[in-house]
Amino acid sequence: MQPKKCSELLLLLLNLCAVVSSLNLHQILGHASNNTASLGLLLQSPQPGPMSRPHWSVLDDVYTMPGVASDFLRMTNRELMHWKHQLATTQWDYVTNMTRHNERKVSAVSERYQAWRATRRKEARKFHTDYLPDYLARQLKIFSLSATSEDAKVARRTAELQSEMTTSYASSSVCLINRSCLSLDSGLADLMARSRDPLVLQEVWLAWRDVVGPAVKDDYTEFVSLLNAGARENGFRDYSRYWREDLFFQTPDLDGMLDHLWQEVKPLYLQLHAYVRRKLRQTYGSDVMGTDGTIPAHLLGDMWAQHWGHVWDIVSPYPEVDKKGEMEARLKRGSDVTDLFRATESFYVSLGMQPMSRDFWNFSMFTRPPGAQVDCHASSYDMFYPGDFRLKMCTEVSLGDFWTAHHEMGHIQYFMAYADQPAIFREGANSAFHEALGDTIQLSAMTDRHLRYLGLQGFPHADEYDDDDDNSDDDNDGRKDNIQNEIKRGRFSKKKSRQSRQYIWPQLMDDEMSSREKRTVNKLLSQALEKIAFLPFGYLVDLWRWGVMSGDITPQDYNRRWWELRLQYQGVRSPVPRSEADFDPGAKYHIPAHSPYISYFVSYSLQFQLLESLCRRVGHQGALHTCDLTATGQRAGWILRNVLSAGSSRPWQDQLSDLTGSRKVSSSALMEYFLPLHRWLERENSLYGETIGWDEAEINW
Repeated sequence: MQPKKCSELLLLLLNLCAVVSSLNLHQILGHASNNTASLGLLLQSPQPGPMSRPHWSVLDDVYTMPGVASDFLRMTNRELMHWKHQLATTQWDYVTNMTRHNERKVSAVSERYQAWRATRRKEARKFHTDYLPDYLARQLKIFSLSATSEDAKVARRTAELQSEMTTSYASSSVCLINRSCLSLDSGLADLMARSRDPLVLQEVWLAWRDVVGPAVKDDYTEFVSLLNAGARENGFRDYSRYWREDLFFQTPDLDGMLDHLWQEVKPLYLQLHAYVRRKLRQTYGSDVMGTDGTIPAHLLGDMWAQHWGHVWDIVSPYPEVDKKGEMEARLKRGSDVTDLFRATESFYVSLGMQPMSRDFWNFSMFTRPPGAQVDCHASSYDMFYPGDFRLKMCTEVSLGDFWTAHHEMGHIQYFMAYADQPAIFREGANSAFHEALGDTIQLSAMTDRHLRYLGLQGFPHADEYDDDDDNSDDDNDGRKDNIQNEIKRGRFSKKKSRQSRQYIWPQLMDDEMSSREKRTVNKLLSQALEKIAFLPFGYLVDLWRWGVMSGDITPQDYNRRWWELRLQYQGVRSPVPRSEADFDPGAKYHIPAHSPYISYFVSYSLQFQLLESLCRRVGHQGALHTCDLTATGQRAGWILRNVLSAGSSRPWQDQLSDLTGSRKVSSSALMEYFLPLHRWLERENSLYGETIGWDEAEINW
């Protein structure tokens, strides 16, 4: 049969099957005229193959043709870029100026986008991906993944509820006794961080939850019901099953992986918890702290007890060598907000990564604009327009915001790395990769070597424990004698003594430790208050949420199960009795905003895994916590860019293997990084007879 007649037959078949409106026929026919062999499939009876084809029609062969799939995806990616740009633009306008007008714009664009996507998704699901090349099949599978209801009313109501809950959270303020009314960002967070009056802390903690939580509980219950309805329409048991697949595509053992990561880090967390609990008890007394082994959630310097860095003044083990305050003062004295971001950009460029674009500097929101209500939650945006990448922060000149700038700019670097991918692949290898990248770079930026380069370190500090440096300290004789004694006993060979010292000295008494070693404990403990303290909270938020979505946690026990999980994993309790009249999960931004949280938990292990691999590949020698990736030029950045440029076009396991040599996320590098601190905490807790854990505790109900 001649190609022209084949094309005519193909046109007839497609018209008869009512797919004219959803396939680009001119492109298909063009492909057909150039590929007679492929077109022959349309006229043949189905042939037996490796897979059965039940009820296979002649038209089904169209959806196995690579040319047809390629044309469909080319058109879909082009239109998706347009829609993603529209969505990003309206979302940006809203979060930087939270008016009802901008909120309605977000809803309207989102509704139109979902309608377009539903039509395209139906067509994408007709393709038989088992018969297509992997590159095409993967795009179709990712694009087809959805839990959005095809019922326009359900989809519209779901979007409305999410918008209303987010707006309610962002616009909430609390009027305290003897104080003006404060929002979370304009005063409440600062009070939680700085006050050392337990009654004030309890008042702020309780007031925020009284205002925010109950206001969104009913909406959240309806919201989850609608999410589940959409998920079931799309073949998922509930929305949590869809979310797992969306965040970690094709990871069937995700739940087991998460539990394994937690079990790996749990011993370190328990030691940190016991140490911090003792220090808080020394400050507040047992009447405030209690005696059940838990820590009251309002005493940890954070509204959610997820990061404990703000209680540093209470828990610092060696304040006599603490340079944190000096570093903060130097930063404030010599920098403005723009300087923080320029220094962050400079660090990325020194690694071999890209400078920020002109649009980044022109359009980003670095500080709170006067007179506008904005969402101050630090975020980065891919605007899906060439060169347009933006960052949103209500930045202040502080070390904390300096490190946040590194994290957010990591997202921008990822956006730029995969910007040449089709729109469907313009996302991270998995959701944790995106979160981990900036923090991996941040870990390297926090080394003493780099801080000295920035002029933030006010003392000479060698990263390596070499003999010359040891001799320079006056208080090292006792420590050196102990090391030599350990070598004589055969515990360590002389050849390995230098590497082994980092494992010996944390077990020495304070008067046997050098100033440098005390500073190292300070540094690692300060990092652990942010990194390790976060892990159980990062895990339990979505454990709770997935339980709600699956029906294992009902509206009648939302709050009880929340506090049971917080007790089980974090070892914290509420400062006042709670009940089901409260909705404390709603006091955390990511719940009403419907923003995933498990990605952070995985990223906290992944970032150390990436750091360890990069340090090894660039030839770093010494303890992992001393690795500055800039010391070896731009090789680390080249390695990262080469892998990150793939976006989601390859399985995340393959990309992880390219970077680390392993296809599994592991916490072993994290444990190696904090090993000196872990040993020191064990010594401290043993010395003071601290009980590890809280086995007999109950929730405050």
